[in-house]
Amino acid sequence: MNATTTHLVALRQLEAITSFVAENTLVRGDLEATDGEDLGIKIDGTVKGSIKIPKGGTVHIGPTGRVEGEMIEADYIYVEGQVDGTIVSRKGVELSPSCSVKGAVQYHGAMNMHSLAKVRGSVEYQGE
Repeated sequence: MNATTTHLVALRQLEAITSFVAENTLVRGDLEATDGEDLGIKIDGTVKGSIKIPKGGTVHIGPTGRVEGEMIEADYIYVEGQVDGTIVSRKGVELSPSCSVKGAVQYHGAMNMHSLAKVRGSVEYQGE
């Protein structure tokens, strides 16, 4: 799979987002899905807790979004805002120019990290 194909897969995943945490909204506590094959969530507000989609799913942290928690875990994770915690992506992770991550980024599939993305922590490929 080349970079263009990977990017197209990510776009399809982002189009599937149906759940939102709106800007100027604060959620305290963990968000967890039991079956997230087609689940997608966009965070434009603040989540103080972990986000876990054990199977499938997409998490999009928008430009005004902030997640402060132990972990964000899903198949696809796209970060434009701020994350304080570990990111675990099973298929693809994208770190945009506006993102700021304090913590580990662990991925199994593809990774796209813009040169202006800020990561204070480790980035580790965990695939075979």
